[in-house]
Amino acid sequence: MNLTWQATPRVEITAIYAHFDPGRFVRESGPPLAIDFVELTMTTRL
Repeated sequence: MNLTWQATPRVEITAIYAHFDPGRFVRESGPPLAIDFVELTMTTRL
């Protein structure tokens, strides 16, 4: 999921969320843990 907000004409804020389920290789080689990834980015323009 990706959400972008144009806070001002020069500032943009982006939030990203991703969920990964283990595939066959991971399930067969170790503990099959799901992973959640969250990112928050602020971009400025000069």
